Amino acid sequence: MRENIGILWVEDSKSYYEEAKEILSMYASDKGIQIDYKYVENAISLFEELEKQAQGFQRYDICFVDYALSLPNGKTGENIIRELRQKQISTDILFYSSENISDIRETIQKDLSSFEGVYVADRDSFEEKSNLLLNKNSKKLYSINNIRGILMNETSENDYIMKSYILKEYPLLSDEQKREITELIRQKVLAKTTKIDDNSKKLINKIEEGSILDANKILNIANDLVGLKDRYEIFEKIIQYKSVDSLENTKINNYLDKLVDLRNKLAHQKLEICNSCKYVLHYNDIEDYEQKHCCSECGDNCVHTENNKVFVEDWDKLKKELVEFGQSMDSLL
Repeated sequence: MRENIGILWVEDSKSYYEEAKEILSMYASDKGIQIDYKYVENAISLFEELEKQAQGFQRYDICFVDYALSLPNGKTGENIIRELRQKQISTDILFYSSENISDIRETIQKDLSSFEGVYVADRDSFEEKSNLLLNKNSKKLYSINNIRGILMNETSENDYIMKSYILKEYPLLSDEQKREITELIRQKVLAKTTKIDDNSKKLINKIEEGSILDANKILNIANDLVGLKDRYEIFEKIIQYKSVDSLENTKINNYLDKLVDLRNKLAHQKLEICNSCKYVLHYNDIEDYEQKHCCSECGDNCVHTENNKVFVEDWDKLKKELVEFGQSMDSLL
């Protein structure tokens, strides 16, 4: 599952939902935001979905609710608001209507403390308000935990698709194509086996001589024979054999060289937001941290290097590239 904003949309006019959804999706795509939509046509379904969420994990970040919906007893939006007030809801809710804006505001104002996170819009201002809520909820994508989580989540999803695609498509290749891939794997394993054997001999000699291994030696002993880039190279060859246009070589190389590299840095290093909130800083170890950590008066003269920080603008671009690559991967299965 990818890192998306979850929207529960309650609207009895499917045509209005489709039109408004298309506009919101275009805005989200431009911002590098993915949305999971759940469409329901009545208030009973709304309550059922929110009840599931209250008892378990959070699936929805935002609810869009047509105030003109009717409950089975004929009661409308005011009763929906009162029902929601009695539930434990952490989701932002936007009520919209073409006629009843004053009624909604009056209902909410009767008990403001119960309606934190409730917003109101008429149909004309719905686009503006929905964009506002999308931006508000997307801000969670800029915290350290979520930046790390997004990179791990998205790249893990891509790795799953890559492996699944190989499992699915490799048996369908011609014998000649299978021989080419087999030879590619043989060469990579042979090269790495030779390297490992040499390192192993040196390591054994050091131990027999009574040498004490340093931390870097210990951490670098193990190496996979077929690494992640090797697997993507096999994946890429199968795509070429299958003449898939959605994932050309440049996309895969950019993903591995830029996005996976950033994932490896931010997933396994110490992170902090600089005091000016301009960038995320990452450090290899305590020595790296002591030399480059953010000073109390962070500004243009703060001591950092170009290779240990990610600017907000860079993260915006990288996030969008991550979304676009993920969409290309999703299209393969």
